[in-house]
Amino acid sequence: MKRAILALILLQHCLAGTTDDAIPDSRYVEYGEEFAQFTKRITVLESDGNVAVASAVVISPYYALTAAHVVENFDSGVVAGNQIKSVTIHEGFLENTFGENDLAV
Repeated sequence: MKRAILALILLQHCLAGTTDDAIPDSRYVEYGEEFAQFTKRITVLESDGNVAVASAVVISPYYALTAAHVVENFDSGVVAGNQIKSVTIHEGFLENTFGENDLAV
């Protein structure tokens, strides 16, 4: 659990910024490829019937981090072939936003 909390704190700071237009996209892709084994696709069926597809960072066999806006209308979903059983959204997340506290486990 300590690892999950640490990962949340680190991820929140990583997601707080945006990409820099002065840096070529290829540099971000190269950096991301170093962590490909931990990054998985998340597919969510929302309560209104829409399907959301995004990425998630697997932090343990039972937990993955993703953006709260991806799962805010969660009805059911799959990460890396595993059924999502529950979603916890950061308590400071503001609905329909992509900003601060846009985190979910």
